[in-house]
Amino acid sequence: MPSSPLEPQRATRPYPRVELCDDYFLEAYLGWDVAARGASWKIWRRAARGLTRGLVVSEGATPAELAAALDAAPPPWLGATIWNDFSAEADAPDVVRLGRRRFVRSRGAGRWFGAGTYVLDLSADDDTLLARALQSVRSNVRSTRRAGFATQLAERPSPSAVAIFAVRHNTMARERALAPISVETLSRMFADRRAVLATAVDPEGVARAWNVIYLTSTHGYYLHGVHDASVREVAGRQLHMDTAAFLRESGRRWYDLGLVGSAERQEGIHFFKRSLGGVFLPSGVERVATPGALEPAVRGLQRLRDLVRRSRSLRDAPQASRRP
Repeated sequence: MPSSPLEPQRATRPYPRVELCDDYFLEAYLGWDVAARGASWKIWRRAARGLTRGLVVSEGATPAELAAALDAAPPPWLGATIWNDFSAEADAPDVVRLGRRRFVRSRGAGRWFGAGTYVLDLSADDDTLLARALQSVRSNVRSTRRAGFATQLAERPSPSAVAIFAVRHNTMARERALAPISVETLSRMFADRRAVLATAVDPEGVARAWNVIYLTSTHGYYLHGVHDASVREVAGRQLHMDTAAFLRESGRRWYDLGLVGSAERQEGIHFFKRSLGGVFLPSGVERVATPGALEPAVRGLQRLRDLVRRSRSLRDAPQASRRP
C-alpha cells in the first residue's frame, strides 16, 4: 500500500505482463500475427498499405535469445520493427544491436505500451483489495453501495447493448480526437467470451458508466470505458472493485487497469488508477529498428505523433480525474 498518494507502489515480485499472454487481443482480434514466441518474448507481424511492420515484446529475455529469434523470423518489408523491453530500466542503453538489427530508443510520448500500467493482485479478497485503496476511494465505494448503486456484468451483452456502448464511446472519442472502436470487433470478443461489459446502474435503475474488460485465461484488462457525461460520475470506483471480484470468481489472477501514456505520475489517470490500490508496472524501454532509407521519414512521423498526443493530453487533462 502506498505510504502517500503521491508515491505509487512498485512491483516487488513478478507480475506477468498481459501482452505476453497467449490470447492477447492484438493477435486475437486486431490483425497482428504471431511470427514467433518464447516464454519471455513475442514477435508480431502485420501487413498494411504495402508495409509489413514488426512488433517485439520481451520481459527478461536475453539479447542472444531475441537476436536468434529475430534473425530467424522474416524481416519486415520497408517497415520498422518496434521492440518494447518491459524489464529494461531507465538507464538502459539507448542503442542495442540484436542480430542484423540496430534498435534505437524511442523518445517522446507516443510509445506503444505507454509509460506503464497498474495491476490489482486478485489473490487478495475483496476487503483486502479495498483496504489497499486510498481512504477517499474506500469512502466512495461504501457510500455508493449504501445509496443503492449496482454493478451489472454481462458476458454476452445483446447486440443493441454493444452498439449503444460503441456509439457512446465513439462520441467521446471524437470529442477528444481518439481512435474509434469497432462494433464488429467488440461483438466478436463478446461472442467468444473474451470480454465482459461492466455497467454501473444508479438507484433508479439507470445505467451511468460502462467498461469493457478484455479477458485472457489469467488476466482481466480494462480496454474501454465511458460514462454518462450529463451527470456527475460517482460509481466508477465501485464498478472497478466489483469487476475485480468478478474476475477473481471467474478464475483470473490479475486485473490490469490499463496503460498510462504519460510518465508524469501526478497526472489524473495515474492518480485514479493508483488510488484503487494498483501496483505500478513500468513499461521499460521502447526501441525501433528502421530500414536505413526510411529512417528520416520514420523520425518525422514519430515527432508528429508525439506533438498530436501531447496536445490531446493537455486538452483532456481536466477530464482525466473523472474517468470511470
